[in-house]
Amino acid sequence: MIFLANILVQNKIEVPEFINVVNTKDDLIDDLPTLVVGWELAKSIYVNTNTIDWKINDNIYWTFGNREKRDRNEHDINKFIELVISNYVKKIKYQFVNIFLLSESEKRSFVNEIKNSKHGVFFIFDDVIYLNLNKNEIIGISLKDIEYSGCNRKKILAIIYKNQNIKQITSDIIPIYLRKQFISMVYVIPTLFF
Repeated sequence: MIFLANILVQNKIEVPEFINVVNTKDDLIDDLPTLVVGWELAKSIYVNTNTIDWKINDNIYWTFGNREKRDRNEHDINKFIELVISNYVKKIKYQFVNIFLLSESEKRSFVNEIKNSKHGVFFIFDDVIYLNLNKNEIIGISLKDIEYSGCNRKKILAIIYKNQNIKQITSDIIPIYLRKQFISMVYVIPTLFF
């Protein structure tokens, strides 16, 4: 799974797996949004930190430690995670492919793209295949529509399975909190495993 953000904290903290939790500045992943937990820690690393604004700069935030102001700490961590998810989702391009609107040549081209893909992941949820062949681009295909159009769903799945470069994400490897977090945006899940 990829990391979407950093949290720099001196104590143990429970956050989703897509957050890189570290206790030294050296372990931060560059260019990811970062939340520094603890007033003294934030002040020691970022001189322009103040108690009024939790945003230090465009990508760096801070909050009090849970022993300094527990309610503010919990609120800010949850707010940071929501912000990270929101910003990440904005970068995802999702396209639902309506099989009924595709010409025969477009269908062949699509199948060839799947066959020739050098890297990809897919996830099946509610009879829809969410296919990620390009980092932040997701394609959704309804298995019910495939069957209704006269094609065999097993044949389409076999084409995907045959490409060793495309890996399936099964619901048993997706943590429950992640499924809950993205339930209305399930198409995002394959990008976290790309």
